[in-house]
Amino acid sequence: PHYRKMALFGSEYWTYSLPRRVGIPMAEELTTNLQPLLATEAHRIGMIDEIVGTDAADLNNQLHARCLRLQADSRDLLQQKRAATPSLWATLEEHRHQELLRMRRCFHGNEYHERRRKFVYH
Repeated sequence: PHYRKMALFGSEYWTYSLPRRVGIPMAEELTTNLQPLLATEAHRIGMIDEIVGTDAADLNNQLHARCLRLQADSRDLLQQKRAATPSLWATLEEHRHQELLRMRRCFHGNEYHERRRKFVYH
């Protein structure tokens, strides 16, 4: 979403995932206002599932064990997700296609090049 400051659309599937996580009004607010967001606020609005650790040291202490657990469970998790969302992959592909079309228009427009020039040279 921060690409909007340079008149870019971006293509990270946020047009699909963000509204589903936080609702359309909040997604619009987040992508229009472009304000920083604390982890606690992101958790409160449903943008993230959980906050890991109470500070950087706590996060680092938990990270390795969590990664090992995810790695061990990944095959089962992927099978469960694919079974639960058979149309997800087609939906994501359509969103990717639409986002790339919008990005192409951005790159061929003057607004992006003007903002990029200002960003780089000022």
